[in-house]
Parts: sequence; structure tokens; C-alpha cells
Amino acid sequence: MKRRSPLGGFVSAVGASLPLSNVLRQTQRQPLPYPPLCSSFIPVRKLAKVHAPQLVSEWSWAAAMSMIFSHNDRPVAQASASPSRTAIMSSFHLLLSFACLLTVTLPAWANEQEVCASSAGTLLIGTVVAGPRFAPGHALRGVELSHTHVRLRGNDGRFYDVAIDDVFADGYDQAGEHVPAPLSQIQPGDLLELCGKPYARGGPGMDWVHTNCGDRPTPDHPNGWVKVIGPDGTPGPNLEANQKYCPLWQRH
Repeated sequence: MKRRSPLGGFVSAVGASLPLSNVLRQTQRQPLPYPPLCSSFIPVRKLAKVHAPQLVSEWSWAAAMSMIFSHNDRPVAQASASPSRTAIMSSFHLLLSFACLLTVTLPAWANEQEVCASSAGTLLIGTVVAGPRFAPGHALRGVELSHTHVRLRGNDGRFYDVAIDDVFADGYDQAGEHVPAPLSQIQPGDLLELCGKPYARGGPGMDWVHTNCGDRPTPDHPNGWVKVIGPDGTPGPNLEANQKYCPLWQRH
């Protein structure tokens, strides 16, 4: 008995639910790798069943392409969907690449959500619209607890003020009264992934986006992070993972 390829079914479903012209327009308008960005233009609806029997044993892909184009009122004969028809094959390769990209990155994104939830935090993803900006703070045992503020437009369309504790950044000792590295490398337009504690005081915001120094995480003290999402959709390392000043706080 022949086994049905789950990837082939996924590609057919994507092709049936999205006309190729729409896929091309959407890939030009916004990046695909990260699921929160691409989920908004993947429609969920019932698909009409367009049956096209396989005419020749070597043409299973041609039958699939015929069904995809017929569903979108653009019938193509299986004999025409041959390697010599570069336009059709380019369309098939685009759909296959799109499917493979989602199957690889969706598990990674789900894992980030799971890790943040297990760390008692809330995951926030958005684009930097202002900052980073240095804000002085009070001293604790002779160490200034300054902050770096970033204004973020979340994927939900709301604007957030993110308060980042400077003492957990690697460049804190050298920064003085400035934004420490690597937080200083954040720029408007960057896509950030944050795990922390949301707050509503003075407008929506998030803090505690840093390591909790190995303590048991709680909703008030999650084991958080700040990560810059790269062009390929992969989150980078935690910019708030330095534990040099953890002894300032009571450990439990």
C-alpha cells in the first residue's frame, strides 16, 4: 500500500486555499518565516473538492497541480504541467518552499511559547518604533538599577513600553549613564521577542524581561528574556542573561 505524503497534502491545501497571485503579493508585502506575521494572511475556510485522477504513473505531481489550478478556476491539463512548462513548475516550487518553511519554523515558534509559559512569563512579539532610551534608577548596595526603555508596536496593534533592567546586560559596567551593550544595538524597525511580566500602569507595558537568576519562576518574577528576531525568523540569544549582579537580591 502506498503511503500518502503529509507534505504533499499540505502543499495541495495551501495551493487550493491561496491563489498563487495572492501568495506572491503577500510574500512581497511581509516576511514569512515567523508565524505571528504570516498567520494573518493564511485563510481558514472549507476547500472545494476538485478530483483529478492521475493519468500517467509518472505524473502524480501533474495531477496535484491540475487539482490546485482547477480549484482556482484556472484549469490546466496534466499533459501541459510538464517540466518544459517553467511557469507551472516555478509555481509548484514556490508552494513547496512555502510549505517547507512553515513546517520548519512553526515548531520552533511553538517551542518559544512553551518555554516562556513554563518560565511563568508572557510572550510579546513586536516591532521597535522608538528607543532604546536610558533611564536612571535608584541605587541598591551601591549599584544603580537603571533601565533601558523601548517602545514597541505589538503584533496585536497595541503600543507597549518595555522597561529593561540594565544590570543584566553584558555591557552594564562599561556603559555608565548610557544604554549598555548589547541593548544599545537595538534599532527602530527591529523585531523583538520578549518574555516577561505585563503591566497596565501608565499604559500597556512589560518588564522583568531578564533572567531570574535561577530562582523558581512565578508570574511576578518570571525567567524572562529579550531576543532580536533575525531576518530568517530565528530568535537570537537572550540580551538579558548576565547574572553577575544576582547576589544583590535575596535568593530563595
